[in-house]
Parts: sequence; structure tokens; C-alpha cells
Amino acid sequence: MQKKSLAKIVAVMLAASWVAVPVEALAASVDYRALYSGVDYQNKTTCVIGPESQNMDSVGATIGYAYLKSQLGMATEPRVSAPLNRDMSYMLEYFHIPQPTVMHDATGQQVILVDHSSYGAAINGMKKARIVEVIDRHNLGGLQSDGLVYSRNIPTAATSSIVYLSFKETGVDMPKAIAGVLFAGVMSATDNLQGSNVTALDRQAYEELKGKAGVEDINVFHKALEKAAFTHEGMSDKEIFETDCKDYVVKDWAMTISQLECLNDEEFAQMKERMLAYMNKIPGRKTGILYFLVLKNRSTGAAELLYTGDMAESVAKKAFAGADANHAVLKNNADRKRDVEPAIRTELERYMQY
Repeated sequence: MQKKSLAKIVAVMLAASWVAVPVEALAASVDYRALYSGVDYQNKTTCVIGPESQNMDSVGATIGYAYLKSQLGMATEPRVSAPLNRDMSYMLEYFHIPQPTVMHDATGQQVILVDHSSYGAAINGMKKARIVEVIDRHNLGGLQSDGLVYSRNIPTAATSSIVYLSFKETGVDMPKAIAGVLFAGVMSATDNLQGSNVTALDRQAYEELKGKAGVEDINVFHKALEKAAFTHEGMSDKEIFETDCKDYVVKDWAMTISQLECLNDEEFAQMKERMLAYMNKIPGRKTGILYFLVLKNRSTGAAELLYTGDMAESVAKKAFAGADANHAVLKNNADRKRDVEPAIRTELERYMQY
């Protein structure tokens, strides 16, 4: 009993001390650059890359971290997993940054993983790559290495916030353009600070990066990115469904949870109809793969979960109150990672116990 009490007291003291000490004070007392010295980079060019399913945050964090490491004397180059979509391209053009080279296969490469820490989320060939660093905010996913790895995982809403923190700690000057792409990453991942999983670090990064980036009218900038990101003109149903799509495995079941954000009520209604029709035609939905889609309305915060197939319907009805044959109303600003995936996973695991 005494040991438990002491442990609780120590934990509270440590938590309080962390909250009380500003980043600048920590940076002044700790040589953060020296923390990288235990990793053998072998004087090789190192590719910094985000997940296969990339987004604004992963691209911004990738570019920002590659720049940071280059300023610390490493030969680093940012990479992306596919050609950038419209909002990401707009963001890079806005801040005058060239688009990174596409890397489809990591075989034989030395890499730093950003915004993911599992082979399932990585591009092809990652098991045959040499991983030297991991900068992430997600669940750990069983990576392996042949040497020491610098690994940092902080449960923030944006990986770009972690990269911002690394700039602060190492004392590396941040150019306006780099601040811009990191700010865009934080703004996107936190839904302009309206998301349910925003942390104090995200808020600090948002405010400071906005100033460094010279973004004076946040509403104009945000609306321009939204318009580039969340209009789906000229896209096929398949392209729309796979825009932000993540795969999961729960024992004998595989599931895909896609996420789609719409600008307003009209587009929300249109996408709901189109996506349900498309999901009804997916070939694998009756062969052990469950398909879900989180549909979000950015103008109101409303969110619904769409699904098709008997098993998906059965799981959804147990996981979400009021679910019907093909959709469930979620809480406003529901998050796939925090709200949807854990609830579905829990019900699938219960199902497989019978």
C-alpha cells in the first residue's frame, strides 16, 4: 500500500514539474542535439517520409523535420508516398516550397518515419529499410531495427506540433516557409483548434507558428485550404473513398475506416448518398473485410458513420447508440482514432470471444 501511494505521489510530482517548466527553460538546461549522438547514421542520405496514407499534417511534419535535421548536420531529404492532392499542393505553393520527391518503395533506404510507427501504415519495402528515427503521435506498431533508434511519441493531435517542439528544444532557427507548412499541418490536424483531441502543445504550436509564418488573416487562409481540400469535383467515388483511408486488423477480421470531410450541408448530403452507393458495390465487403466511412460536416461539426453489409451493421449497432441499417449519428467533431476505431474494435473482439 505504501509503495502504491509513493508511486502516485512521485507520478503527480513529475507531472506537475513537466507542466510548470517552459519549453525554453528545458532547452536551456538539456543539450537536445546530443540526444541524437547514440544513433549511427552512417553518413548516409536519410529519407524523411510520412505514412502511405498521407495528409496535410504528415506532409508538413515531414518537410519540417527534414529541414531541422539538415540544419543539425544530417543529409536528409523529404519524401512523400504519392503525388500531393489539391490542398497539400496549394499549401506548398502558398509558402513557396517545392514538392518533395515521391518514394513508393523504401527497400534499401535509410529512413526517418514521421506520423506513423507501424509497417502497416508505411510504404512498401519498409521492413527492408534501415529505420533510424521515429517521430509520431499514434499507437506503436511493432517496428524492428538493427541498431539504436531515436524514437519520440507524444499523444498530440498533430505530429507537426512535435516537430515544432524539436525546433524549440534544439534552438534551430525556423524560416517563414517551414513555419508555414508546420502551421498548416497543425491547423489541419486540429481542425483549426476545434478538434476533440487538441492538446496544450498543439495550441502553443498553432499560435507561435501562425506568427512566424506571417498568416495575418487566419479565416482567409483556412477557407482557402478548405476549398482546396474539401471539394470533390472531378473525383470518382473510389478516389473520394480512398482519400483518407486506413486499414486495421482485429484477429481474423480486416476492416477499413475511411474519413471524408465536407464543406457544407449540401455536399454532406450528396457525399452520404454517393458513398453508401459506392460501399454497397465494394467486392470484398462480404469476404471478411468490413468497410466504414466517417463522414464529417465542417460547417456544423456533425458526423455520421456509414457502413454496408450484415456484419458491419451488427457491429455498428452494438458500438453506437441509435445506429440503423447503414449509418450511425456520431457526436460532433468525432475522431476516427479516438472515437470510432476503438469502439468498433471493442465490439469485434467481443464478437470473436463467443
